[in-house]
Amino acid sequence: MGKILRRKDIQIDEEPTRPKKSKATDTALKPSSCEKKNRAELASKRKEQILEAALRVFARSGSKQATNQAIAKEAGFSSPALIYHYFTDRQDLLVQVVRRFHPIVHFLEEAERQNLDDISFNLRHYLRKLAEALSTINQDREKCACFRVIFGESLSHSSILDKVMEDDITNQIVGYLNKLFTKAQELGIIRRDYSAMQLAYSFSGLFSVQFIHVCLLNQVDFKLDMDMQIDCFLNGALAKDV
Repeated sequence: MGKILRRKDIQIDEEPTRPKKSKATDTALKPSSCEKKNRAELASKRKEQILEAALRVFARSGSKQATNQAIAKEAGFSSPALIYHYFTDRQDLLVQVVRRFHPIVHFLEEAERQNLDDISFNLRHYLRKLAEALSTINQDREKCACFRVIFGESLSHSSILDKVMEDDITNQIVGYLNKLFTKAQELGIIRRDYSAMQLAYSFSGLFSVQFIHVCLLNQVDFKLDMDMQIDCFLNGALAKDV
């Protein structure tokens, strides 16, 4: 007869007990909220350093001499590799420079917070403020020179210009103007047989010529009479029907 195994004769391999992690260990491995904040602030500061350095190098040296090595040196970094920690490639850096330093971007950020009150709404005032923001480009020769280089490079890399002007700046300007003209039509200030969007594109085109003359043709003293432009747009140039 076979031997009867009793329970006490059977050895059961128990899973070894794993040491429990203490809360103190877990806390030590995870960065604190203060550390996260410091890292984010450092990253933001370094990105800003690179953008400002790129602006100066592009303005001073042009496109071909504006190497990553030159930009890194201008920013105070030992290695140009750090640039690609914050920007995916050269085109991304160019786009970010335009977004950061184009004067209209900051104006539009403020404009988004405006409350277009019915009582105080003044269409001419809002249009003039936009025109003034566009005209400030000729007050900074460094930015003019930098943008001239970037837009010159965009002629051979159209994706740069498309991304900046179409996706960002142009659409934001037209969107803001569309909001103004829609409000003006609601208040009966301007005619309604044109759509607000048509008016927005028409008005934005008036000041594109200034940007071209200043940034691309280097005519830094070129100026437009903003009041005349706005008055002509709102009231027309005809003395009588023709």
